[in-house]
Amino acid sequence: MLPSISPPSAANAPQACRVCRRQISGPDRQNHMGGHIIRALRGVDEHSENADMPGSVMLPLLPI
Repeated sequence: MLPSISPPSAANAPQACRVCRRQISGPDRQNHMGGHIIRALRGVDEHSENADMPGSVMLPLLPI
């Protein structure tokens, strides 16, 4: 059985993030997803206490 198809929602309507399921409005959606991508690339756990705090990501040290 095919899933039901719903009409598109308004551009600014909050939608559930496909990663964390938080409701994110249209203008913030791109920045929100970018945060998930940056944390994944840097190896930061999405579920850590400080994942959403600016400056909480430790960059890997470069070899000298």
